[in-house]
Amino acid sequence: MPPTISYETFSGEDMNEDMLQQAADLFSSNYGVWGKGASEKMGKWAKAGNRVKMSAAKLRAQCLPKNAEGQSTYVRVLSDGKLVGNLFACRWDVVFSGTKGKMCWITQLVVASGHRQQGLASGLLNVLRRTDDLYYGIMSSHPAACLAAAKAFARGGIEHIDVDLLKGAEPLMKESPVEYVREAKLHGDIWEQNVQDGSVALADSGFWVDHVEALDALSDVKEDLSWPLGDLLEGHEFLLVLHHKKRGSSSPRALKKQQT
Repeated sequence: MPPTISYETFSGEDMNEDMLQQAADLFSSNYGVWGKGASEKMGKWAKAGNRVKMSAAKLRAQCLPKNAEGQSTYVRVLSDGKLVGNLFACRWDVVFSGTKGKMCWITQLVVASGHRQQGLASGLLNVLRRTDDLYYGIMSSHPAACLAAAKAFARGGIEHIDVDLLKGAEPLMKESPVEYVREAKLHGDIWEQNVQDGSVALADSGFWVDHVEALDALSDVKEDLSWPLGDLLEGHEFLLVLHHKKRGSSSPRALKKQQT
């Protein structure tokens, strides 16, 4: 029999220490390993090849900041009652081109290695959606996370992202109660002139995780579609900001087809 898959959603205020520890253990067992430059850039504790680990306390500080617990959301997916994936997100008020709304930022997205390519990441993202969200954002070194977010939130997927929205990402991010989002330095052709390193939309987050798996995945992605975010640099993550795709809404092309 196939496993029973279930999704659960909690506000940041409702997360207890046991849930937080389980989330920290999931991250520490499945996220990745430190890259070659990590110890030099981050400290001797970030030894290349060692698994990236996170304590429950650090996870709370990073993804559930005290000034925004009421705006934070935790979504988890269980397979036969066992935690196999989760995400954290934080919302805040923003204004873009005169339009006011909620920015929803995915601060962490992890699926256990033995349960990937089963649609669980997309399931977590779809459960996160709310009607009052105006934009969604994510920083990730893995193209799979960006593809899943674009599929869940943006009409047309990753190949049809709104470049103008990305150009205006920095002031939106500066309003974030999440420190690593607020302090990230944007780098790439979208914001800078004469970029020579192949980057288009990156955030220098100072997170020197190993990119071998991500670069292999990126190579495969580029064979199948037009990847709009450019090359991945060490210590950087791809940056994606997306308009909320309303459920049940149709594109102008689809509406025209329905009318003919």
